[in-house]
Amino acid sequence: MIADLLEMNVEEEEFEAKMAVLKELVEDHVEDEESELFPKVRRDFAARELEALGAEMEAMFNELKEQEPRERIPNQLEQPAPLE
Repeated sequence: MIADLLEMNVEEEEFEAKMAVLKELVEDHVEDEESELFPKVRRDFAARELEALGAEMEAMFNELKEQEPRERIPNQLEQPAPLE
């Protein structure tokens, strides 16, 4: 979905529809994380493990930010995702 959007012009007919689908996918993902995943992680991991995981994720985020992965996204798909 993101790869499709990066290749599109905002004035294309399908752009707004794809943005709406992406927004819904992100909102659903956030809801799942906050209501299901995060409570399980908090329950199953010690505070020290959570801190280590957070530090690892932050380091990965900073590394990805420096590499600008969004410039590689379109090259990772053979065909555009279907419009749902």
